[in-house]
Amino acid sequence: MSPADVRVTRDQKLGKQSRIDSSAASCPMCQAISSLVRTAGLYTPHHEFFEGDPDCSLSIYCDPVDGPAIEVPKSAGNDKILGWLTAKGLRSGQSYPVALLVFFGRISLTWNAPVTAPSLTLFDCFQTLDPAEDEIIGDTSINRPRSLFSGRERPVIIDPDLPRRWLRSCLEDHKDICPLNRRQNRTASTFRLIDTSTKAVVEFRGHRLGDIQYVALSCVWGNGHKITPRHDTVTQLQLTGSLPVAGPQTVLDAIKFTSDMGIRYLWVDAFCIIQDDENDKAAQLQLMAEIYQYALFTIVAAAGNNAQAGLPGISIPREAVQQKVLVKKAESPELAPIWLISTLAPRDKMREYAWSTHGWTLQEKVLSRRVLTFTDKRLLWRCRQCKKWEEIDTETASDLSCSLRYEGTGGRSLDLDPFMEPNPSRIGQAEITASPWQNLSSLISEFARRDLIVQGDAHDAASAILREYTIQTGVQFLWGLPADARFELALCWHYTTKPSELDPHAGKPLRRRQEYTTLPTTSLQQRVPFPSWSWLGWRGPIDLPDLDYSQVLTPIVAYVLKNTPLELVRTSTLTPEADTHAPTSHKQNDDPDASLVTLDMIVTELPDLTFDRLSLIPDDQILFFWAETAHFFLSPLSKSNHSSDRGRPIYDEKGEYCGDVGPLPGAVGAVDDDADEEDDFGRDSSSARDAKGTSTSTSNNNQRAEFIALRRFTYICLVLQVERREGIVYRVNIWQIDAQAWRRSRLRRELVALG
Repeated sequence: MSPADVRVTRDQKLGKQSRIDSSAASCPMCQAISSLVRTAGLYTPHHEFFEGDPDCSLSIYCDPVDGPAIEVPKSAGNDKILGWLTAKGLRSGQSYPVALLVFFGRISLTWNAPVTAPSLTLFDCFQTLDPAEDEIIGDTSINRPRSLFSGRERPVIIDPDLPRRWLRSCLEDHKDICPLNRRQNRTASTFRLIDTSTKAVVEFRGHRLGDIQYVALSCVWGNGHKITPRHDTVTQLQLTGSLPVAGPQTVLDAIKFTSDMGIRYLWVDAFCIIQDDENDKAAQLQLMAEIYQYALFTIVAAAGNNAQAGLPGISIPREAVQQKVLVKKAESPELAPIWLISTLAPRDKMREYAWSTHGWTLQEKVLSRRVLTFTDKRLLWRCRQCKKWEEIDTETASDLSCSLRYEGTGGRSLDLDPFMEPNPSRIGQAEITASPWQNLSSLISEFARRDLIVQGDAHDAASAILREYTIQTGVQFLWGLPADARFELALCWHYTTKPSELDPHAGKPLRRRQEYTTLPTTSLQQRVPFPSWSWLGWRGPIDLPDLDYSQVLTPIVAYVLKNTPLELVRTSTLTPEADTHAPTSHKQNDDPDASLVTLDMIVTELPDLTFDRLSLIPDDQILFFWAETAHFFLSPLSKSNHSSDRGRPIYDEKGEYCGDVGPLPGAVGAVDDDADEEDDFGRDSSSARDAKGTSTSTSNNNQRAEFIALRRFTYICLVLQVERREGIVYRVNIWQIDAQAWRRSRLRRELVALG
């Protein structure tokens, strides 16, 4: 098949794979496809499939989730462009009120095997190549029209001129969208930066973060970094030329790239925070949100598993090679030939990189105004207005606003401005407004699915995001839950049990964090445990309920214990000045004092909690509230229960089915190695134990368990499964019970201390 015979259509049949392989010597397109089958990692895992000689077809596909796009504003100046897009079939005939989101069409390949074997598709294999280079078209004197957007060849070493153009364009054209933080410039008592000219750490006193332009680095440290600023080494790192000796490759490459971008200073957490000084670490953590927001941009080192991996394309050449294919020769001097170029990373998803699995890097991404991401194959740009790709030319259409703001799934992209309000999402014609609480729920779910090397870092690693929401909304947070009228609803966060292609983390074990906080906290200034009632106290996939939801019949009213002085504070009053527009109860308690909790009530109702014991409990550890409690029975824990999507059935005293609880912590997919030894509280998990420590398993092996009603709706009751220890209950699980079954049980209204 000669190049002139190829016609790129919506669905072009190319014939058997054997025919494509045999034509590879004479046909550049066949040669590119034949090579791609092996270089893209398809052949080895699907060897038998290709041995069956499947049929191959080519199609143009616009990916509304991961694919690139441009946003064309609807204006008089763009009427001609919009008409051209309509004629090309890239736009529907419907009208758009503000702008049109146009996704790039790229070529995908599909192989269909005979009979019943499933098809195999490789998306985004090739894209158009604008014939603007002398070595391609041979003669540039002829004035040929350029494509609106097209692929381009990526060099093995990054040309800094391209990211410099991206940055310059953002600074000049996005002044209202990507500005320096609107609030008052934050002053740091001590602020350190790496001077890329002297290759040393410099220290500023009483420094306003916005006074000096600097770049921030976000990377995975792993075991590749040994030297960090400590009291005995910080002076050494301030000596001129010290960093080329001390720094890991990623830092050295970041220093070079920052200098190539024409910027003098670079912020790197491991070099700008004294690692053995808890006061310095705590002070810098308080500034973390501002550090990334005030940075001119953030370098994301996505490639590699540690800090020795370097930034691909800086000191280490990138290996991936793009293939250029002549599809159609020029039929006249005025017409350009048609070229294709292979993409560098079909479906290059960020979540596949180690960087995307670490808890600390989430806040570094979402708080940054601009991000330059180094993957192993290409350089990516993201600001609050647009995305750009090293292998795609969107700069040619200089009068267009190039943007990919939202994911086509109906959900909001976490890559772009999670704090903007209002937040319209353009999916087709639809405009979806995501509230700050929907955005926060998405970020919390994302954070919970990430890993932490030091589990005690959980609160610190999420603190900058929570602090930013406090600044934007005025709402304070209590261990990651909004401390306003949403608090009791946020307590109903739940475990995500069902894995899917879009959420491979769902269904993985959920475990209690037994570690204490890394840094001292609370008014007692000591390391404290994570409360069981907070999602921060658990490891694994969780989701928050809709924090704007309001149809609740009987909510609880929680108070939190404060120390020095010893007092109780209602959680919904911790943010008294915030205009929260929080959900209201459908029906309030008839007696306004029915939910009141006092210290005297605690020592009366819960004799284990004396004033002396309460005085030793740090701030914000224990919640107190009046609630209905009851006992039900769970089916025996077995291997079949571990793999059940529903978890374990709940029965009443008569043996009637009432509902389900989710899989127990650490008991999903397969029996945990320690399942028969100790649970997350260090006790025998073969049966639940009551307050006296005696077994509560019934004669028919159903496990007796205690539940607390958090929210009661018309038909269901949302309940916590808890365990008691010395007057305090701890969360084990959450699910739902039939509301009628709940009312039929032996209910008790009692004062609960939830730790």
